[in-house]
Amino acid sequence: MNTKQEAGNEKVTIYDIARQAGVSTTTVHKALHGQKGVSDAKRQEILLLAQNMNYARNTAAQNLARKELRIGVVAEVCNREFGSSIINGIKFALDQLKDSKLTGYFGHLENSLSRPRVLADFRDMLNSDMDAVILFPTGPYKEYEEFNAIIEGRNIPVITINNEIPHLSCLCSIQQDGVMLGRMAGDLMNLCNPGAANAVFIGSKEVHAQNASALSFEETIAKKGGNLSSIYETQVENQIGFVLTENMLHNYPEVSGIFVGVSQCIGVIDKLKSYEIVDKYKIITVDTYPEVLELLNAGIITATLDRRPYDMGQLAVHLLYQYFNSGIIPPKRILIPPSIITASAAETFNEALYKAFLGAGVKLPKYKQMIMTVKDADKPEAVGVAKRFEALGYKIYATRSTAKVLQENGVHAVRTNKIEQPSPNLMDLILGHKIDLVIDTPSQGVEKAKDGFIIRRNAIETGVNVLTSLDTAEALVTSLENTDIQKLELIDIATVK
Repeated sequence: MNTKQEAGNEKVTIYDIARQAGVSTTTVHKALHGQKGVSDAKRQEILLLAQNMNYARNTAAQNLARKELRIGVVAEVCNREFGSSIINGIKFALDQLKDSKLTGYFGHLENSLSRPRVLADFRDMLNSDMDAVILFPTGPYKEYEEFNAIIEGRNIPVITINNEIPHLSCLCSIQQDGVMLGRMAGDLMNLCNPGAANAVFIGSKEVHAQNASALSFEETIAKKGGNLSSIYETQVENQIGFVLTENMLHNYPEVSGIFVGVSQCIGVIDKLKSYEIVDKYKIITVDTYPEVLELLNAGIITATLDRRPYDMGQLAVHLLYQYFNSGIIPPKRILIPPSIITASAAETFNEALYKAFLGAGVKLPKYKQMIMTVKDADKPEAVGVAKRFEALGYKIYATRSTAKVLQENGVHAVRTNKIEQPSPNLMDLILGHKIDLVIDTPSQGVEKAKDGFIIRRNAIETGVNVLTSLDTAEALVTSLENTDIQKLELIDIATVK
C-alpha cells in the first residue's frame, strides 16, 4: 500500500542525488562515504553534484561506526492491542538490525497508563544518554505540552508514532491516515448499507487522526445520501462503549450503520447482542486483534480496517537507522494508509475493495509491470499470487531466489539484480517510473532488512505502490479479477458525486 509523505522537508537526500546522477542510492552512499566500488571519475561527479545541490551530510551518521545506537521507547497504553502491536513492530525491527549496534531501551510498558508516568519515562530516556527516542502518545495534544519543555535545547532525534505533539521538535511523526481511513469506511458503508443513518465511535475528537476519520466518514456517506446521526467519544474501555451504545439506541433508533474508529468495538457489540439486535446493523471497525477477527468471520462485523500499527513500529526503527547510518532525513510527517480486511467474497465487495484501493492511491493497472521479492517462507504462497497477476497481463520482475522459485513453477518471471548489484537492478526499475507495484515481504537479517527498507522507501518516494503482505496482495488481485475496471474508469471514488 502506498504511503503518503507530506511536504515540509526540503533538505536534499541521497535519493535526490541518485536521481540527478542516474545511479543507484548505493553508489551515491559509497561515493559520499569514500567506500570501494565506485570509479574515481564517478565519485568526483557525485561529490560535485552533492555540493551543487547543497547536500548536508548528517554528522550523526558517524554514531553507528563508533558505538552502540541506543533507542529509547516511551509508550502509553501499550499493554492494549494497538499499542502492543506497535511495540512488537519496534522489537522485530530492532531484532532485524541487532548486528548493526542498535539496542532498544523500553520504558514502563505495563504501567504506562497515565500521562505522568509517560512524561517521567520520556524525561528519564532523554537523561539516560539515549541517541534517539521513539514516543507513542495517545491522548489529546494539549496533555503533552510539558514534553516540549523537556526536549528544548537537546539535540536528540524524536520520532512520534500515531500522534503528533504540536511544537515538539521531532525528527518525524508516523501516523495513521485518518482522512483516508474514514473515507474507506464510508465507501464500504455506502455499498453495504446505502442511504442509511450512521453513528461513529472514536476515542477523542481532540486526537487529530480520530476526529479526521469521523469527519471524512461523514462526508463520504453524505455523497451517497447517508447521514451521520452522532459521534460518540468512547475512550478505550469497552464498558464506556457499552453505555454509549445504550444512549445511541435510545436517542437515534433509526441508526443502522456503525463505524467504530477505535480498537475497542467489543463494548458496542456486546450491548447490541444483549438486545439480540446485532444482526440489524452493518458494523465497520478497525484493527485485527483476535476478537475482531472472530466477529468478522462470524459475520457480525462487515469489515475492519487495519491501521497497520506493526508497520508503524518497524518504520520508526528503520528511519532512525537510515538517519544515523546514512544521513537520510525522513519527512516530517508520514501517513500510513489502512488495509481492508473482510470475510466476504461477494462481487459487490470486490468492487468496493478495488475502489477502496483506488481511494488509497493504488491505481492499477498502468504499466502492468511489477516487482516481487519475498522471504523464503512466503515463496510457495507467492507462486499463486504471481500466477494470478500474470494472468491479468502483468510482467513480473524478481530477484534471483524469488525468480528461481517462480520460474520453476511456471511463472515467466524476469530475473533482475539486487540494489547492491550492477545495473540494471531493482532500483533502476523503480526509479524508471515503469513499475506499478512492488510486493516485498520483510526478511530476517541485517542486510535483507536494510535492502527491503531501501526498496520500499524509494518506491514510496517515486509513487510506486508497495505491499509488504501477501494477504494484501491477494486481496488486491482478487479485486482486480472480479471488477470491470473499464466501467470504473480508474478514478478515485472520493471525486465521485
